Amino acid sequence: ERFQRIDYAAKPLAEKLSYYLQGLQGAPQAFGGTPSGINWIHANDHFVCRRAHSIPLTAFSDYEGKQNEREVEQILAQMANPVLAHLSWRFREWYRCPRLLAAIAAPPLKEVWRNMMEIVEQS
Repeated sequence: ERFQRIDYAAKPLAEKLSYYLQGLQGAPQAFGGTPSGINWIHANDHFVCRRAHSIPLTAFSDYEGKQNEREVEQILAQMANPVLAHLSWRFREWYRCPRLLAAIAAPPLKEVWRNMMEIVEQS
């Protein structure tokens, strides 16, 4: 399937990112995982939150205060836009594909429905 193929093409970026941000390895993923192997929302959050709070990308990492901190900071900065671009592509695909959208949207909507019905039954 097209989604799987393109997401798999992002695997080198995911692996490089996971090398520097090891917390991305083994992070929870929807639907048992993706071909690229990471949760792209978590990856993008690393960049967005640090930018929003003016915190270096290497802050709170194993690279903070180390000799190669500046080099790693630059490497991570170069990955920020490709990570956002891939996540944006994934969201765009989800909203274009009824099957993917159903798989993503149905479980939380069913949970909301169940909770609403529980409240109605308790009334």
